[in-house]
Amino acid sequence: MGGPQLQKASDTLRGANGLPLRIYGKFDAAFVAVDNRGKAHSGQGVCYVSDDNDLLGIIWIEQIPDFNLVLKRFNVRKVHTLNHDALRDQMITKLRRDFAGVFKPGLGCCLKAKATLQLRPDTYTVSIKRRPVPYASLPLLDAEIDRLVAQNVIFSVFRPLTMGCANRCCEKSQRIHTILRQRSSHIRPATDPL
Repeated sequence: MGGPQLQKASDTLRGANGLPLRIYGKFDAAFVAVDNRGKAHSGQGVCYVSDDNDLLGIIWIEQIPDFNLVLKRFNVRKVHTLNHDALRDQMITKLRRDFAGVFKPGLGCCLKAKATLQLRPDTYTVSIKRRPVPYASLPLLDAEIDRLVAQNVIFSVFRPLTMGCANRCCEKSQRIHTILRQRSSHIRPATDPL
């Protein structure tokens, strides 16, 4: 049907993603391209035949003023790939440096906000016998109690026993909400989970 005779293409063409394109052949062609203002521009170049009809080489692009203008305005001078692991490590290092107090071991203390707790008038101290634990767990339990006492989470209270020896107890704020006087205005809970 009067089609051009294909020449063998020895060139290896790659797409924008870097993968090779399947080329069936090439032929020399003269072309006319119309720009967005309706002006016709003629040029010459090699036409490669492939499965993709959107294939357009740099030789053609340089001869079409609209494409060439885009290339000159938005020329990519540097391609930079992001290393997400390194960025995450940099951000963690910066956070640890800028907010060192947050990352210290332990619970920390709030020094700016003040809280006042008022007990209900009908409350009293309740002493509860300690729970039985296996003998092998006592060193671990004592170490955990010492750690919590050191962090001011709990405090030791020594009470005398009837046999003359001292018993070590710990006050815990586990049931404190039942003995605190309730305020009439409550703080609204945050909508976002913390």
